[in-house]
Amino acid sequence: MSLPVKTSYTLTYMNANPITVWKGSLHFLTMPRSIAFNSIACVLFALSMASPASLTTFLSSLATAACLALIIALGSALLNTATIMILSKLNFACTTIIDEHGIRDSLGPVKLNYKWHQISDVKMENGNVYLIALFNGIHVPAYAFADYAAAEDFANLAKHYQAAARQKENQITAGGTPHQPDPDLLLKALQAEEEARWLEIEKKHQEQNPS
Repeated sequence: MSLPVKTSYTLTYMNANPITVWKGSLHFLTMPRSIAFNSIACVLFALSMASPASLTTFLSSLATAACLALIIALGSALLNTATIMILSKLNFACTTIIDEHGIRDSLGPVKLNYKWHQISDVKMENGNVYLIALFNGIHVPAYAFADYAAAEDFANLAKHYQAAARQKENQITAGGTPHQPDPDLLLKALQAEEEARWLEIEKKHQEQNPS
């Protein structure tokens, strides 16, 4: 993947649409990994509560656990939405910054920071960009961008940094080392640059002081 023209983005915007914020909160709760985790937790809870060889108790406990998990998930999404909207009503703007160092997202006193190796995926849906960590992440709404093309550029840059971090992590896991510039080639390049600079100075001196 080639590096996009811009190497960093800083977005500042107001969260004025509660429906968009709500949908963003639900997006992370409905990811396959989130659903799988909650399903496993519900099954384990039901197994721990069921008496031996009692299918009725197991199913009852499973239903109870599923309802409890749903209530907690919806409650957390509602709390997140309410918090964002209250801070927005207090005129706190949301700022999202991405660069080679990672992602920094802030809304008043609420701050989230991620390194690129912590981001598992970058998705774009209807102009919304989702920077996904393990079970949560950062939702950048479509209205944060000037247009759809700007959202695409933002997402492409995020994908580039995320892929580069994943590649570096794989190299380290495989026992290799991240690519480093050859010291000899770097020294030769610096010497050539220095020589060219002195030649340019000498040429200007000769032009100013003809013999």
